Amino acid sequence: MPGTISAIVAGTRVRLRAPTFMQGRLKGTVMQVDEKALTVNVDDRLPTKVPRDAITRLEVSAARKRQWRKGLVIGGALGLFLGAIVEVRPEGCPLSDFSGCFSARSRGDALGNGVIGGGLVGAGIGALFKADKWREVPADHVRVGVVPTRGRGLEISVSGTF
Repeated sequence: MPGTISAIVAGTRVRLRAPTFMQGRLKGTVMQVDEKALTVNVDDRLPTKVPRDAITRLEVSAARKRQWRKGLVIGGALGLFLGAIVEVRPEGCPLSDFSGCFSARSRGDALGNGVIGGGLVGAGIGALFKADKWREVPADHVRVGVVPTRGRGLEISVSGTF
């Protein structure tokens, strides 16, 4: 059945939550799938074998996209800020100033140059990085459980069978 854990094969990038097994989110590449567990090669740790019945949320990487748009926006915003604080000299820089003159002829020039320059640099940097686009694998069955905790009362957990 598509969308179930059995459809996941070794080499698939996954992101999952298993609150009764571990805290937080686990992200990595599936190494092995069997009827009881998923073995995930975690990006920053050793491979982890996660019991299938402990998994409450499972997402697979549908694609990896470059981050140039995000870089464009961040760079443009930073350039806008720098354009707002740069010195404005309507007469321009004197030719005798060899120390480097970082000024604009008008505030509009400063803002425009900042946005364009910062946006281009940001887009270039963002294009170097990729991020996963995640798609959730739906649970076929959801189960709610109550577990006693030491000194804190009860813990309610929700788990799903995939």
